[in-house]
Amino acid sequence: AQALLNRFLIAGLFVIIASLIIGILFSQLLTRPLGILQKTIDSLGRGELPPVLTSESQDEIGEMTNRINSLVENLNKTANFAQNIGNQRFDTEFAPVSKNDILGNALINARDSLVASAEANSKENWVVSRLAEVGDILRSTNQLSELADQVLAYVVKKSGA
Repeated sequence: AQALLNRFLIAGLFVIIASLIIGILFSQLLTRPLGILQKTIDSLGRGELPPVLTSESQDEIGEMTNRINSLVENLNKTANFAQNIGNQRFDTEFAPVSKNDILGNALINARDSLVASAEANSKENWVVSRLAEVGDILRSTNQLSELADQVLAYVVKKSGA
């Protein structure tokens, strides 16, 4: 009977140790990917764009990884678009992720406003430049006939007639 009791104790101890090892391995299997996702989300929270994560699992963690990768990819596209706007490359292709994409739509509105402002500025500069040129002609002579000839020549030259 003592031998049977010892066998049960040894078997029970073996089951407990095996359960602990399996539990530790299983928790590592779950917590490691979650830790990687947490670090990636922390990086995003600091405004950093981390590299794309790799995941071969088809479970919820794999799905979360794919969604975070999609988020990082969209933020990269948005950041590149913003940099192009800052470098005055207004013809850069960009589409918001959705109609509710607040950042993407705000950047498109900013680009459109900058383009409109640049066009208005260009027109204003053209007018100011031409007025300065006409002012120079007006100051260059006191003779009315000579002034008329110079203004007429200027208008013909600028209009391409």
